[in-house]
Amino acid sequence: MKLLFKIGIIIALHLAVFLSYPETGEFGFYYLAISIVLWTGFMMFINLSVKIIKFISGVLGHLVHLAILIVMLLSIALTLPQADRVTVLEKVKDGKYPTKETLQRGLSKLGLAKKNIPAKHLRKINEGIGKVLDKIEEKTPEAVKEIIEKEIEE
Repeated sequence: MKLLFKIGIIIALHLAVFLSYPETGEFGFYYLAISIVLWTGFMMFINLSVKIIKFISGVLGHLVHLAILIVMLLSIALTLPQADRVTVLEKVKDGKYPTKETLQRGLSKLGLAKKNIPAKHLRKINEGIGKVLDKIEEKTPEAVKEIIEKEIEE
């Protein structure tokens, strides 16, 4: 994985959790910015070690990247400040998943409120998101299988 792609994943995961659980109180944006910078720095630091691991085994290198992203996601879920002082991980464990309303609050907190976007653009955005989710659902098992098969052949 290229470094810019990894940084994009870091930002996307942070935004996904932030949009899903937007009740962060007054320190939410500070947390978001600092966490993205710290995880980006960590990824840059660890990148050399992963390159050495990839030299030995490509599949193992990808697994290390995946493990780092999972640890990052758990860390965000445990440390993202919430106004009710209940961690995101506890909310997920208790079955309190994001709803359409919480996503709308998260979007409006980032300045992307539904009322600011014309309806025709919203339809296109929703269609695009649906297409992307369908492709991800369709292609992910195939892509993982291809990567594993490619690494086994090498």
